[in-house]
Amino acid sequence: MENDDRMLALVDVAASQWGLFTTNQAGAVGVPAQRLARAATTGAIERIRHGVYRMAGSPSVDNEELRAAWLAIDPAVTAWERLDSGTVAVVSHRSAARLLNLGDLDADIMEFSLPHRKQSRLADLRYHRGTLGRSEWTVVDGLPVTTAARTVLDLTRAHCDGGHLAGIARDALASGLADHGQLSRALQESAHRYGAPPGDGAALLDQFIALSGVPESAVALASVQAEVLGRKLADAFTESLRARLGRNADAVLQAAAVRMLAPGATADTTDAPALQPTLGAIEDDMSQMVSLRFADLPSVSAPAKHVGDSNEAEQ
Repeated sequence: MENDDRMLALVDVAASQWGLFTTNQAGAVGVPAQRLARAATTGAIERIRHGVYRMAGSPSVDNEELRAAWLAIDPAVTAWERLDSGTVAVVSHRSAARLLNLGDLDADIMEFSLPHRKQSRLADLRYHRGTLGRSEWTVVDGLPVTTAARTVLDLTRAHCDGGHLAGIARDALASGLADHGQLSRALQESAHRYGAPPGDGAALLDQFIALSGVPESAVALASVQAEVLGRKLADAFTESLRARLGRNADAVLQAAAVRMLAPGATADTTDAPALQPTLGAIEDDMSQMVSLRFADLPSVSAPAKHVGDSNEAEQ
């Protein structure tokens, strides 16, 4: 009965790790290596790679070898414990590009970045030493993986050829996993090695775009989406102000626009004392328009509400 409870505990561990577990994790719940050997012989578990097994009945998942290799890096620590720590091993370089669906690099060698030095004698495994900030990696299907921009940076440092890098940059832009600025910064330090002016990552990225051929339809779609979003923000902002300002809305908005676009000019409405507290705040928020909700614009809310209340009292 006790052994059954231990195996059930191991099943729970595996269930949270794509059906996989390590020899160390089994030992932590009281299942010795000898019992694992017998279970493998009977088909109750299946060996994926040295020290990593899959429970029988658990379906094989995508990138299973990569997941097993990641678990084997720190075999005593569960997947969820690693993701909560600040020193997690992260899928990187070519393996990251494959996991993010960027480009068409061969990824027959599994690559990981770790904050400490680690070596492997296995031909299909490569470790890179490097400390990553939390903004430089994300989680994809339960695995920590470098962001698209960090992946590009790592590959340039590994002297990846320009043709493959161009395809990765193209896919990162087209998928929205990175923008032009992020990729330009990632390419900056290696720009001269790929024929661009030293330090000019933007120029190198433009070369890559020309080489790989980012579809014009994708660029056009991005422009249309940005334009539509801008109009929606402006419309929502204006309607929020009108609701607050009441009958003086047109006058206040006109005065704010005049003062913002032509600082030396004046509008007749700027002489109305009740409107003065509102104009400066509106000018600031008109230039930002960072929210669709009027409640998120506190600098305007208080004075505008005062004017609106005054209007209601007069009516």
